[in-house]
This record gives sequence, C-alpha cells and structure tokens, in this order.
Amino acid sequence: MNKRLIMTTRGNNETRTRILDAAEAVFSECGFDGASIRAIVQLAGVNLATIYYYFRSKEELLEAVFHRRLAPIKEAQLGLLQQAKEQYVNKAIPVEVILQALLKPPLQVVMAKNEDEQLKVRKLLGRVISEPSEWLQQMLILQYKEVRENFVKAFQSSLSHLPLTDLMWRLEFVWGGLAMILCNPTRILRVTNGLCDPRDTKAVLDQMTAFFAAGLKAPAASASTQIHE
Repeated sequence: MNKRLIMTTRGNNETRTRILDAAEAVFSECGFDGASIRAIVQLAGVNLATIYYYFRSKEELLEAVFHRRLAPIKEAQLGLLQQAKEQYVNKAIPVEVILQALLKPPLQVVMAKNEDEQLKVRKLLGRVISEPSEWLQQMLILQYKEVRENFVKAFQSSLSHLPLTDLMWRLEFVWGGLAMILCNPTRILRVTNGLCDPRDTKAVLDQMTAFFAAGLKAPAASASTQIHE
C-alpha cells in the first residue's frame, strides 16, 4: 500500500471516528428523537455531505454508535462462553461460570476506561435505559440477539427445573443489576460510606455472581408446569 493511500485511509478513519464520537455525545444528551443530524454535523466539525458519505441515515449512524461500543463486549462474552462449553463437554456448565462469562466483559470494558470515557459510556447506557424509542429498543435487541440466544440456551441446560418464563424474568433482573452498576457505580460507594468500592472489579463480579446465581437456582415462581428441555 503506497504512502498516499495509507494517509487517505487514516484520514477517512479519523473522520468517521469523529462523526461517531459526536453522534454518541448528541444522542446521550438529546435521545434518539431529539438527536439531529445538524447538531452532529456541528459537533463533529464536518459538513452534511460528509455525514451521508459514511452513513445513509440517522438510524444507520446510531446503529454504528452502538455497534462500536457493544462489539468488543459481545465478542468477549461469546468467547468466554465457548471456553466454558469446551471445558464442560457433555456436562451442564455451572451457573456461576455462565454468569461470569456474561458479566465479566462489560464490567472490565467499562471499568478499565479512564474517567472521561467511563462518563461517556454511563451517559449512553443511561439514555438507552430511559429512551422510549421503539426503533432504538428493537435495534438493540437485534444487535444483542446472538449473545442473548446463546446465553439463554446455556442457562436452560444448567437450570432444567426452571420454566422458560421464570428464566427470562430472572435474566431481565440480571441485566437490570448490571446496568445499574455500570450506569451509576459511585452510588454504592456513597451509600455504604466507602465500604463497597465498585472500582474493585473482581469484588463487583464476585458479589454479582453469587447473588444472581442464588436467584437463578431458586425454585420456579411461576404457576406454569411446562418445563423446558
């Protein structure tokens, strides 16, 4: 590859990154409906034609924003789950092992960032949780479909006593607890007067794993008698 082409490629990547950074900031502040292309153009320091050179629509741009944040987490989650499957061939994977494969990557990715990057991620996650946009919620479901389906199957194999309804409820509580600690990690530091420090990622992971494993293993709460296989 010649030097001119390398410089052009680098410039294109830098421009795309600048647009994604701006889109993430505007969306985090204004939400999906309130995030305007004009505001993103101004913050990124590019013109409208440049935005549409890289992204055909606001929807495609925001999909790219979330893909950039989620892709390394999803890859790590699926990688850890695959390692567990290879370790426990022809055996049910312990619930704690599945939970750690699910929880460890997002905790490590977010907590390992510097304070400024952590704030950006927390604002984005907070917006996602509170954002009523049906399009956004469906987009996130699709982006996380592979991870969700693989982990549900793994939990089903290890929790054969649970109807699928109970399992899905409990996994929703797992996601909620994870989102809470990622979005507002300093809360527990304040309410416990420093006793519980969320900066200790291992402690967070160990506590979450123990708590969620106990909940997942509990007897079925629903009246359903249909046990999944």
